Amino acid sequence: MVQNTHPQHIVFDLDGTLLDTSKRHYVVYELLIRRLKGIPLEQKRYWTLKRSRTPTGEILTLSGLDESLTARYNTLFLSMIERKNYLNLDSLYPGSLPMLSLLARNTKLS
Repeated sequence: MVQNTHPQHIVFDLDGTLLDTSKRHYVVYELLIRRLKGIPLEQKRYWTLKRSRTPTGEILTLSGLDESLTARYNTLFLSMIERKNYLNLDSLYPGSLPMLSLLARNTKLS
């Protein structure tokens, strides 16, 4: 008897794997910074800081806000980031669909 060596199921975390969520995250950041009366960083600088794992409090300080607003900012951010109008800002990374099609030939995608 020949055993199937292909996985039966593949599960994906879409954010950052198949979907580029950078625009959504920046738009929510920018909106919240303005709401809290700060000055948003340029998108490129914001993402340089995020990718280098700069703490949120430090990003808030660089955006003209007090670090003490970190908990409030995080709560607001989490309450907004999954809203449909912001989810619509996500886009597929190039090559995602062909790769999924290839995987779907031998597995069940979840």
